[in-house]
This record gives sequence, structure tokens and C-alpha cells, in this order.
Amino acid sequence: MDTGKRYYSLLAAAALGLGVAPAAEPQPAGAAKVQTEHEALETLRRTRDALIEVGDFAAALQPAEQVVGALDGRSGFDVAEDLLRLGLVQAGLEDYDAAEISYLNAIERLQRAQGVFSAALIPAYHGLGRAYIDARRYADAVTALEHARTLGHRNFGLFDPAQVPVLDDLTRAHLESGNDAAARALEEQRLKKAIRHFGADAPELVPFYRHLGDFYYRHLARLYGNLPSSFRAHDQYWKALEIASARSGDASPESLDLLRRLTAVEMHFDDRPRGRERLLAALESHAEIDPRERGLSLAALGDFAAVEGDSAAAERYYAAAYEALREADGVAADELFAAPQMLDFVPPDDGVDGSAPFPAWRWGTIELAFDVSAAGRASDVRTVAAQPGVDALASAYRKRIAAARFRPKLEHGRPVAATDVRYTARFRYYLPD
Repeated sequence: MDTGKRYYSLLAAAALGLGVAPAAEPQPAGAAKVQTEHEALETLRRTRDALIEVGDFAAALQPAEQVVGALDGRSGFDVAEDLLRLGLVQAGLEDYDAAEISYLNAIERLQRAQGVFSAALIPAYHGLGRAYIDARRYADAVTALEHARTLGHRNFGLFDPAQVPVLDDLTRAHLESGNDAAARALEEQRLKKAIRHFGADAPELVPFYRHLGDFYYRHLARLYGNLPSSFRAHDQYWKALEIASARSGDASPESLDLLRRLTAVEMHFDDRPRGRERLLAALESHAEIDPRERGLSLAALGDFAAVEGDSAAAERYYAAAYEALREADGVAADELFAAPQMLDFVPPDDGVDGSAPFPAWRWGTIELAFDVSAAGRASDVRTVAAQPGVDALASAYRKRIAAARFRPKLEHGRPVAATDVRYTARFRYYLPD
């Protein structure tokens, strides 16, 4: 594996998988001591990496620090790699100042050892950018991630699939900083580069079209307003479906997933529900569909019926979905219907222009509580907590929740009412003068 791609795997926090060294021939005392120290370091690394893999950063901190401490004063590639692991652990523990020092130390060592354009620097800047995002230092995150992106272009060309995680985190940094236009442009560029790399209508493009569709759908209110973003999401899902269906038909898990996404988008506008119709046809004509896929698809059809106001059809679909999922995995059935789910809710626009430097704004939260009937309608919508001075926005949220449709909670396949359902929304608001 080349240097750059080896470092991409590091960012995923996967264990190195180092094996136990084979038995060695008898060695002089000095060499035996070096071998013992090396084996002790490898044991610490394996322990650290196994703990990172399961997300136990608190336990991983000590071996991570011990490895770096044992290598203090040395230089080279291995020291930088261990510093990156230490930075990852520190960021996981929200010690962002310490993580920044570890990442910058690793970057300095790599630059001295391999030059300022080395591909080995990509994961170092990527990790630093992620730590900055978590620390809410979004401008610094954009700078670090742009540097990682530039190094990726220099070493691997304008697009390489291994660069996708960097692009995704750069998008996240722009969104968190309120620069929706930059985030949207980056997401659209992500797809265009994939098309140039793989070729038009290549099967590899399916996840890229789906990803852009997800982006539009997640940010319905912030990007273009509800309706235009719905159409844009629909277009991306539909293109992905055309490619996937041409390869494996509408009844494959990949195609069914896309049809469910299309059905969800079509709940937001009155255009002809093409995705919903194809999803229904696939279920009716393919009895061999896996029970889990069938259950999820029936639930999507129930959601569509609920939004259309056909509560009887929705109840039938939900009951059938519950039974199909029970056949596949009883736990999955109970989890899917354990609580009401919003279907056609779109948050109100917060009215903040994130790309403008003035006036100053910041992120806030609104927590709402309400009851949901067995028919999937909210009542007694109330504000539990909100930032000061956002009464009008809180009122807009309450009205939209009251007007929305919900997938109701199910018990033994039957819709039941749910009380004190909670919903927390993030929004932007201007600081008072």
C-alpha cells in the first residue's frame, strides 16, 4: 500500500493488525535488549489500536502516550504515525489543545522527513481539520482540510476515491461555519469529479449520486427552500436508480434503498410519485425479496400513505412491514417502530445569512415536546427550552410540527399514541446588538 493510502486507513482508526514476531535466533545482549523494547512497543501499539477501534479513547490514552514517550527524541515516519494516533485519541477525549499539538508535531516531523508535499501529510492535516471541527474552530478546520485536499490533488490527481473523506469533512466545516454556498458547491464538485474519474453512467457513480441526493434532502430549508431542494434530491436519486436498476433491476437491495429515498422525497411535493409506484411494483412482482428489505420498503409505502392522509392504507402497510421485519429480525422491527418518526416536517428558515460577516451570529437550539396520536398527528406542541430572543422562530417550529405527519409508534404491529415526544433543532440566530 502506498504512503498516502496507508495514512487514509489510519484516519479510520482501524487496528494495524501487527502480528507477533517470529522466534528469533540467539542474539548478543545489546541486540536482545533492542528486540525486547521493540516487542514491548508493538504490544502497546496493538493495545492502543484495539481500544481505538472500539472507541474506548480513555483506555487508549495511556498506551498511546507511552508509545510516544518511548520514542521521544527520535525522528522518522513511525514517530509521526504514533503522534497521529495520539492526536486521534486526544480529540476523541475532547482535549483539543493537546490534539492540536500532537497533529502539528506529526506534521513538522513528516515535513522534515519527506518534504512539504508528501502524501503522508494528507491524513495529518485531515486529522487536524477534524479536531478543529469538533472544537468548533471552523475557519481553522477549513484551512487544514483545504491543505489536505491540495496535497491530494498534487499526489493523486484532481480526484481519487481515497480523497472523499477529506471532501466530506470540508463540507461539514463549511456547513458548521454557515457557508452553505461553499458546502453546496463542494458537494456538486464531488460528483462532477467522480463522473470524470469513472465515466458517465459507471456503476461506481451510484453512491456519489445518492450522497448528493442525501445532502440536498438533509438541508431542504437551508439550501433553496423546501420545493427546489426536494426536486434536486429527487433528480440525484433518480439518476442513481437508473444506473443501479440497469445493472441489477428494481428488486436489488441497492435499488430498493434508492426507491425508498425517492418515495420519501416525493412526500414533499405533488408531482407524479414515480419512485413510490416503482417501489410498489417491485414488491408485488418479486416475492423473493429479503424480508428485511421488504419490511423497510413497506414502511416507506406506509409513510407515503400517511402523508397523503390515507390512514387506513398506512396502517396496513405498517402492520405488514412489522411482520416482515419480525421475520428477518425481531429486534429490528421493534427498534424501527419504537417511537414516532417525522415524515414531511421541514424546519423553518432561521433567516440568517451565514456567508455574511455582519451582523454576528451563532448556533442555538430549540427543544420541543409534543404528543403523537395513533394516526400520526402531533398535539400539545410546546417549547421546552430555547435561546433567548427567538420566540418567533420557536413559534414557527411549533406550527410546522403541528402540521406535520408522523409514522406512529407501533406495539405488536398496531399504531399506538405516544406522549412527551422530544425534538431538538439546531438553528442560527443573530447576536443582540
